[in-house]
Amino acid sequence: MGATIMNAVKISALLVLCICITLFINKPVPNKTTVSNNIYLKNKKYMSKYQLLNGNSVRYKVIDSKEYQFLLQNAIKEVEIPYFRKSKIHLMKNNACIVKSTNNEYAYFPSFIELEQLAIDRESCTGGRHILLNKNPYGKSFPREVDFLINQLKISLGIDYEELNVQLLLLVEQKILQKEENVEFMEDYMLNITALIGELLIKKYNAEWKMTKDISCNVVTWSPYLEINKKHFDFIGYLYEDIGHHNVTTPLTETYESSIAVIEANILNKKKWYGF
Repeated sequence: MGATIMNAVKISALLVLCICITLFINKPVPNKTTVSNNIYLKNKKYMSKYQLLNGNSVRYKVIDSKEYQFLLQNAIKEVEIPYFRKSKIHLMKNNACIVKSTNNEYAYFPSFIELEQLAIDRESCTGGRHILLNKNPYGKSFPREVDFLINQLKISLGIDYEELNVQLLLLVEQKILQKEENVEFMEDYMLNITALIGELLIKKYNAEWKMTKDISCNVVTWSPYLEINKKHFDFIGYLYEDIGHHNVTTPLTETYESSIAVIEANILNKKKWYGF
């Protein structure tokens, strides 16, 4: 339980905008020379999502200093939100806003209201948030739903492949990475991907699903982990980090291979893993 929470806190800390704004991957944008008025910033397909405690989401986009300075030219006025009082917030004509943190990190919000909602959400929970907060509707019954979750993932990607093996993982990853909103897809299907990778590891190591109850932000979250040789192994933190890390080009296989390396070295005490 503690390791999972610490993973969530550590990852969030690396992706902070001002005080505890979690920022995910900085996705590629169209060539600036072919885009007028930065219309792409308003386009939903280039937006990341941050899930609030109430289950709703706010949209945002990480931008660089040049994009920030370009948008700043069209700002109406500087505004304040108490929670983000150390940040520079500028309101745009279309009620969007841009934010500059004290660490010189920048973000664009398509709606000032969404930034206010984020502030309220962050004020309500100042501690670390569990990676699966509001993402596991099955609770402690998750292990009974893994087959359904894997099939749901395959159907959503149009995959007709029956075998449960590494080839399926590669097919899933390939299909996901072909999507423009691939990070958002992986975030939305985090539980399904967890089920797939977990089942592959169970098959390889004769492991078993176990569940642990965590409480963050006064919300109970049931989190799955694997028991291998009577030892606890939690790979969800690796998955969360690989999905959100823009230098990881194959996040699913990276998580799978990292998990194998840790299991081989720390649980089974075998030689170093060199990949499949």
